[in-house]
Amino acid sequence: MSNCCDDSSSIDQPLLRYNANSSECSTTSSVSYLDDTSESCCEVECRKLQKKYNHPDVCQFKSIITPLSELTPDNCKHPGPIAFRMRRKNKVVSLQWEPFSGKITTSGITHLSLVQTICNMPPYSVFGVYNIEHNGNLRQAPIEINPNNVKAQVLFYINSDGTATNVNANDSVNVKGGMVSWIVN
Repeated sequence: MSNCCDDSSSIDQPLLRYNANSSECSTTSSVSYLDDTSESCCEVECRKLQKKYNHPDVCQFKSIITPLSELTPDNCKHPGPIAFRMRRKNKVVSLQWEPFSGKITTSGITHLSLVQTICNMPPYSVFGVYNIEHNGNLRQAPIEINPNNVKAQVLFYINSDGTATNVNANDSVNVKGGMVSWIVN
């Protein structure tokens, strides 16, 4: 039998498990163990990888960002939702996003918001830094992970100081891909 698992050493990838009944591999974040007599090659490989990499959970989802129109991922010519990857290993959570662009629809806003609630939130607000190009000017601005905000938990601030200065409708924004991490209880 050929190797039916993805045996790559990248810890960012979810593990693949071979389904003996359908001759396919499927993505999984947990490994189901069979009894020792019927364990497939993939179950053995997945168990080895689990021990080696502490089997991190990786979650992928897509969401929109408000208040933006013409929201477009950098790897796509057509508007659509933005891909996010969330990973928890032990008590450290990382949230990664793909680069995207769009046009601001409302004047006087301070931040762009992820329209998606997420789990494994920090016990208090956590700030990081990301790169944004606003009307052609590249700058670093804060990103906030706020567990207390019921409307938006992930906030991409437009200006470095968190104000709404010079933010107008139809302004173009280009958010560079990035990642922010925090520790959970």
